[in-house]
Amino acid sequence: MPDRGENIPLFNMTGGAVETARCYSHTAMATLFQIYVIHPETSYAEQAAWDAFDKVDQLEQEFSRFLPNSDISRINALPKNGSISISVDTYACLQVCKQLYEITFGAFDITIGNLYELWLDDDKSLKNPSTRDIKAAQDSTGMHHIRLDSRNLNLSKLGHNINLDLGGVGKGFALDRIKDVLQDWEIKTALIHAGYSSVLALGKPFQLDGWPVTISDPLGGTKVLTTLFLKHIALSGSGIIKGRHIIDPEEGKPVHNRIAAWTRGDTAAICDGLSTALMVMNDAEIERFHNTHPKISLLLCNRSDQEKDKPPFSEIKDYGFFSESTHQ
Repeated sequence: MPDRGENIPLFNMTGGAVETARCYSHTAMATLFQIYVIHPETSYAEQAAWDAFDKVDQLEQEFSRFLPNSDISRINALPKNGSISISVDTYACLQVCKQLYEITFGAFDITIGNLYELWLDDDKSLKNPSTRDIKAAQDSTGMHHIRLDSRNLNLSKLGHNINLDLGGVGKGFALDRIKDVLQDWEIKTALIHAGYSSVLALGKPFQLDGWPVTISDPLGGTKVLTTLFLKHIALSGSGIIKGRHIIDPEEGKPVHNRIAAWTRGDTAAICDGLSTALMVMNDAEIERFHNTHPKISLLLCNRSDQEKDKPPFSEIKDYGFFSESTHQ
């Protein structure tokens, strides 16, 4: 399930880790990507970072629904029962999306593009679609409308008017690919982020327990919810602040009760998609997920006051997040 709008500020970094790291920046996927590298040779580290950014640019050419020749645009243009060859990376990303769809009980769904077009105006303000139009858009939503062929790297479109959008997973997938490139360059200590909403840590700075990251209250202010020291781990966050809207594919409507969600796990793509899915999943589904995936920790920020004309107050729910907050 893609999410659109501004990235929520996920973390801040302070202290000696940043002072000893070289930072390289690049804009892609409508997001600022940054790589903090600790390496004794400046020129070598820079070459590795820009090789990684070249990979991100390549992924954008394949994933963007706004580029007419991208894999995703060509998939969206397919007629019912049409089939198309796709790149290795697009296939791998769609496989991750299929996995996320299954483990989140359908809450993460990249076929939700028609519902977004129905609800969101060009300036990202909400429209007021009819119940009939919502139902029609829901009829073209669901991962069962596409079929993946691993032998031929093909995708078949089994339904009419299916509209894919990788906005809820593409940046996390890009971070995982950046990690692969850096490891090919034998870079062992780095921190990578995409728009301060997804981050991936390689190794740890010298004499520190990990890369220092703080998570703040998404409603603003200076309140720090927790401090993390990240090592060989990914972290992602999603929220509905600053004009962001996330659509519940089952209800066909934007979500309101949850303010933000964070996930921590092995891969950035899974964490990226899961943090968005958590905005949609109900409490029972989240409990079920947590019980079957104990290695992925979750942190939720819910609305505790929904009365009109009153400011929202946050209620924090922790699923193994704070218990590991000082190390990872």
